[in-house]
Amino acid sequence: MSKDSGKLVSGDNYDNQRQEWAELLEILNEVQLTEGVDKMVWALEKSGQYTTRSLYKSLTTGGMTDARAMLIWKSPIPLKVKKE
Repeated sequence: MSKDSGKLVSGDNYDNQRQEWAELLEILNEVQLTEGVDKMVWALEKSGQYTTRSLYKSLTTGGMTDARAMLIWKSPIPLKVKKE
């Protein structure tokens, strides 16, 4: 058993943590910080501005729209149909 962050960790788990740490370091090595002012951008809108509509759409549909389903929901059909 190895000691990691004050916790005892078994061999397999320790190896997995080392692998995850190596992958994280690899990702972070590609990050380049620059001088300047940070700007917040809402990725779910083309304008970059936050909207509750875009958040709701993302949460309820996973951000994806099925064009065929939208045709059905927007079809000009009467609200009530009488059976003859």
